[in-house]
Amino acid sequence: MGGDVGSEKIAQDMTKALLGYDPDIIIIGGDIAYDQAMLTCWYSWDEFFWMFENLGDKLNKVIPLVAGVGNHDVGYDAGSTLNINKEDPPHWFKFMPQHLKPAPNDTIGVDNIVAVPDFNERRTYFHHTFSGAVFLSLDSDYVYDYSGVQMQYLTNVSEENPDLLKIAYYHNPTYPCCQDFGDTSQTIQNHSMETWIPAFEDYSYLAVFENHVHLWKKTYSLKGGKVVDKDDGVTYFGDGNWGVNHAGCDTTAVSNSTGILETSGPTNHIWIINLNDTHYEVFPINTTG
Repeated sequence: MGGDVGSEKIAQDMTKALLGYDPDIIIIGGDIAYDQAMLTCWYSWDEFFWMFENLGDKLNKVIPLVAGVGNHDVGYDAGSTLNINKEDPPHWFKFMPQHLKPAPNDTIGVDNIVAVPDFNERRTYFHHTFSGAVFLSLDSDYVYDYSGVQMQYLTNVSEENPDLLKIAYYHNPTYPCCQDFGDTSQTIQNHSMETWIPAFEDYSYLAVFENHVHLWKKTYSLKGGKVVDKDDGVTYFGDGNWGVNHAGCDTTAVSNSTGILETSGPTNHIWIINLNDTHYEVFPINTTG
């Protein structure tokens, strides 16, 4: 699990570090190939996919790649009034369909067959279930806002999976470890605090992974923005520093004035999540493992 990847040398070195962990699935919370939603930047995706093709070749298996959406995927900041051209959308929509749809009624074959959605049907919010957990990917106000259909989707997925561990991830952080980074504004954070955060708490989410800030953080267990006992709140991991250099924030000025951060810093990292029926653990790795 991680975010803000790209294909620079640090991204390649971080991805190689996964060889020691034999991942079953890779999840990225936005800012995938850094093509800036430019249709001429297909080569950015070539270089990105090459890293993971090489990883799979060395492990002798196909590793599913799940990708949420971020600002460098849609080409604008959170809270923008711009709209995606769904008929000829950015490459994220073309290369990374993340959900299915019912097949046309006249499809010949087994009942309940599903199909890959057309470009204009592909959503930026979705979920997957595996290893006894549901992983919910949300769009932090790029194509869809925090309320409306996304909030209903979050509620439905959570209520339909009462016995599964629940983990959410998205790009723009609610609890950033740096307040000086671009569109990580208090307004955006407030929207999340009013909608998603209470739902994560009500439905007992195990963890939430945030990105975008190009730093590393882990909060204490939180409820209503306050530190609580481990079993009474939600832990937030972040902040998206897989394969990029920290930018837009002086890491020497990263503060913890709210007291919610257990740790933070500029380290490039990927989060490893180990899950089974009786145990889970989350820990970070860097280029040396």
